[in-house]
Amino acid sequence: MRERQSITLVLSAVSGLVVSIGWPSFFAENQFLVDFVNHEYINILAVLVTVSMVSVVQIHLEYTRIERRFQVRVFGDARRAVNASAVVLFNACSCLSAIVSSRGSGRKHCSSFHHPRCSTYDSSRVYFHHV
Repeated sequence: MRERQSITLVLSAVSGLVVSIGWPSFFAENQFLVDFVNHEYINILAVLVTVSMVSVVQIHLEYTRIERRFQVRVFGDARRAVNASAVVLFNACSCLSAIVSSRGSGRKHCSSFHHPRCSTYDSSRVYFHHV
């Protein structure tokens, strides 16, 4: 990675860590994050990671084909950069999967006003349906 990108990534991670330790309710009560980061988000991210991994394999195959054709190894640095990016992407997906899984184990997220376990449960809106 380039130096500026690495510094930005590290600063973003550190600021997120500082906010989550110093002000834990920021992420817990943020309605956007509660609604956005869920199992559906992880499913989409898993598809993106899978497609990216296939692209990494295709890049390596193309590098190998070119190197064999000209009988010289010149793509060592490029291979390492592609591998490093793939590892970062895979680790990010793994961490997000763990976060979503651990978040779901404590209480079930629901958006229904009719469920008593829901954080948005409103007893005045409970209706009885006849079957």
